[in-house]
Amino acid sequence: MTTRNPHAEGESSLNQPPEGAAADRWSLIRDFRGQLDALLEYLIVDRGLSERTLEAYTHDLYDYARFLHGKGCDDFLGATRQQVIEYLDLLTARLGLKRSSVARKLGSLRRIHQFLVLEGLTDRDPTADADVWSPLAGFEEQWWQLSDYVTVERGLSQRTLQAYDNDLYDYARFLHAKGCDDFLGATRESVVEYLVLLRSRRGLKRSTVARKLTSLRCIHQHLVREGLTERDPTANIETPQPAPRLPKVLTVDQCIALLQAPDRETPEGLRDAAMLTLMYATGLRVSELVSLRMHNIDFERRTVRVRGKGDKDRVVPIADPALELVQLYVEQARGVSLKDPGEEGLFLTRLGKPMTRVRFHQLLKGYLPQAGAPRDTSPHTLRHSFATHLMEGGADLRVIQELLGHASLATTEIYTHVSTERLRQVYDDKHPRARRPTSRSR
Repeated sequence: MTTRNPHAEGESSLNQPPEGAAADRWSLIRDFRGQLDALLEYLIVDRGLSERTLEAYTHDLYDYARFLHGKGCDDFLGATRQQVIEYLDLLTARLGLKRSSVARKLGSLRRIHQFLVLEGLTDRDPTADADVWSPLAGFEEQWWQLSDYVTVERGLSQRTLQAYDNDLYDYARFLHAKGCDDFLGATRESVVEYLVLLRSRRGLKRSTVARKLTSLRCIHQHLVREGLTERDPTANIETPQPAPRLPKVLTVDQCIALLQAPDRETPEGLRDAAMLTLMYATGLRVSELVSLRMHNIDFERRTVRVRGKGDKDRVVPIADPALELVQLYVEQARGVSLKDPGEEGLFLTRLGKPMTRVRFHQLLKGYLPQAGAPRDTSPHTLRHSFATHLMEGGADLRVIQELLGHASLATTEIYTHVSTERLRQVYDDKHPRARRPTSRSR
């Protein structure tokens, strides 16, 4: 079995055998290799893991063994929690690995140490309470204080919290490399340098940089609010303004074709038709759609109760065709996938689990060619189409705001521009005075 991981992020000094080493690169650390072989045998026989996964474990644990050997350890049993954190810091600060790669490698470390505990060779797992934030302990403590505040006081969703977590982890790594022990060490200059790094070297869009700056503002404003500092290094930094972009929408005919694309004679097709129709009929976000529970649909009042951003509830009416299709799905198809009688999720996968955002996106993509819809159509395109078609039909802007669950009317006003743009296209295409003269008419 080769020990090279084809998905490694480039070669580091850790990945190279020591100069003059024998062909077997484990020759200087055989006791580590013996423990690894026992783990691999367990994973093959008891867990049935693939060869590709085993190669990744071998690669990760070779690097880790080299590190521990350099610290005077004879095998994996000699590792301490401090050495685990030091190793993660090496991966993060010196080698600059992505968070996902550090997390994967930490998973490999957990495997070997949990196996040694399982085998009764030790009762101590040095990775037990370690995570990717461990080398950034000062930053992590401040982030957890912020996460408690925004969860309790502002009711932010798990998805928003995850975005903050990702943004602040990356920012903390940058500051840590600059010699800071926590977010209090940041200066206006370091914030600007970080934003330049995101925009120029990483090539992120203005909108992405603006979102990340919001996360930075959030942590620094929290530190001021808690009385830990009087200085907010993000205070006078201008938020990058994204280039104005109108949302993409489908035509009414494209929407109808998309709703009719699933095969309603099959349980999965009936489910997909019900989801697509409900989404277009109500303008739900995809996260709201897949989070629906059975009790959220009121068939008598023809409404759906939705929990949107900021844990705010709203009640949205459902058009009869969409309601009838959802009811047909519940009566004829949902029970086919249902495994647990206590499952409350409305739309279920074949495994009987609630539908996910990723899976719904995959299903939508599969129906686009049949519907003649653009390849870049996303679940949010249906939400945009719902709002735009209401606007074109003469609906009041504030009604659309309520249906979409927008906190600000300014967010909803974008659909007035979309509607005007579509009117302009129709005018240019259909009005005889708008057409360019041909050479014959000249």
